[in-house]
Amino acid sequence: NLSGRKLREADMELEVMLTMATMSVLVLGGDALQCYECSEFNININGTVGNYSYVPCDSSSVSTCHEGEDVCTTTKVSYTMTMIMDNALESAEVEGTVRACADEDENAEDGTCKGLKETADYEQGFKGWKCSMKRCHSDLCNAGNVAQLSLFILAAI
Repeated sequence: NLSGRKLREADMELEVMLTMATMSVLVLGGDALQCYECSEFNININGTVGNYSYVPCDSSSVSTCHEGEDVCTTTKVSYTMTMIMDNALESAEVEGTVRACADEDENAEDGTCKGLKETADYEQGFKGWKCSMKRCHSDLCNAGNVAQLSLFILAAI
């Protein structure tokens, strides 16, 4: 009986140690922020809209941010570009959204939008440039309304 009780006590101690080790790993690994890293664009040419996802914004684009990346960002751009299609000049209206991990930098919007605009200015035919960036600090906060609503509904179930 005595050896059986000691065995149960040893098992309980082992369980407590394993539980504490597991929780320590979860706490240490839980510090990394998760964000969507993806880009989607809508291009309207003469009323015909095409949707393009370089990296679709879905569960496959969830990424664990690197050390030092402490915010999720959503950058929206819009512009009009002129291009040659079928030997004719066509005007295309472009709206795009890029979601990513980033570091907390108050000048990030200026730097990102400035860099994108400089790229557009280098090419001919871009006008009406608009760019904005929003930052947030919680996991998957840059999902967009539909994905956030879906996550809310799943959490409620």
